[in-house]
Amino acid sequence: MSIMSYTGGTVLAMAGDGCVCIATDLRMGEQMTTIATDVKKIHKIGDRIYVGLCGFYSDALTVKNQILYRKSLYELRENRKMRPQVAAEMISNMLYNKRFGGYITEPLVAGLDPLTNKPYICAMDTIGCIASPRDFVAVGTGQEYFLGVCEGKLFYIILVRELPLELE
Repeated sequence: MSIMSYTGGTVLAMAGDGCVCIATDLRMGEQMTTIATDVKKIHKIGDRIYVGLCGFYSDALTVKNQILYRKSLYELRENRKMRPQVAAEMISNMLYNKRFGGYITEPLVAGLDPLTNKPYICAMDTIGCIASPRDFVAVGTGQEYFLGVCEGKLFYIILVRELPLELE
């Protein structure tokens, strides 16, 4: 049994034509015990960047605070807004630096590039290995189920075509 299955949680992101959608559950629990049903797992990092963190809740909050701190430093030094690709690399480096006593959380980054308005989604494992597909990605204990649903052609075609309309 994986350590990620102990706390649970799943985050899903999909990229459409000039848009992204990120969704998650709100449950926090320990295996079969539900502790809370209103836990926020999606965090706004920038104007067009969102990070979904599932896994051990205290590690997820620590990672979120470190991301916000490093994002602020980046924007002060570079005098420009952070792009989603840069945020993903920053989070990956942060997780890899703690790989031997790492965080028990799997991040997912979803956002739009501020210059080109192109969608960017990626997922990482607990040591920061990035997987960045073009269309959809999921992390957490239910990722196999979400990926199976997203790979179904009918659901995928309907969602990608109607995603910009539903978000407006």
